[in-house]
Amino acid sequence: MFTALLALPGLSDDISGPLRKTLTEESWGSIYYVPTELKDYDYSRNVLDGTRVVESALGKVVIKDAGIGSFELTYPDTTLTVDSSKEGVRVKFRNQTYEFLKSGHTMTFKLPDDEIRYAHTETEFVINGKKGTTKIVERDGNYHMESPVGVFSYVPDPDGGFKVRGAPAVKHTYLMRGAIFQDSGVGVLIDFRKFDPESPIFRFMEWIPLFEYR
Repeated sequence: MFTALLALPGLSDDISGPLRKTLTEESWGSIYYVPTELKDYDYSRNVLDGTRVVESALGKVVIKDAGIGSFELTYPDTTLTVDSSKEGVRVKFRNQTYEFLKSGHTMTFKLPDDEIRYAHTETEFVINGKKGTTKIVERDGNYHMESPVGVFSYVPDPDGGFKVRGAPAVKHTYLMRGAIFQDSGVGVLIDFRKFDPESPIFRFMEWIPLFEYR
């Protein structure tokens, strides 16, 4: 009995992150729901066309497959579309368009109020946008970060310890793990780690901070 209860889809997972439960994993991220927000809910899936439905006191959300890696989510008062291509993914949500594009080791995120460029080499990671530049340099395990927030450094000791100085790393400008688009307890996660799995930054970042659109 207790085993069955523990197997219920209520806890977070390693694909969508804390408090979120994955419905489908994609090359760009995932579609998820939040059990703690839905509380009492019904989930169903049409085995013929793959359409998924999540119903709760927050309303009915219909998730339709719109092609390889592409989806349409219909909420009680809005819609969300995800269009996937070899260049990246485009999200339309609440009449706004968001593009997450990848070319080599460069990512360009076109948001309604900003355009952010992430680029990295073997030893440097640079992020540029309207709010300024964040630059991270790594040399033999030593990390030095500068941004409009200030300076951060991480220096390991030979005995296995390390020294950290400056503002918390996650507070630095544009240092984000991903973006979520959510309504009625159901959402889409754009996971930056999947866009650039070789990145020396996203590989070690936890699930915060995120761009959040609700």
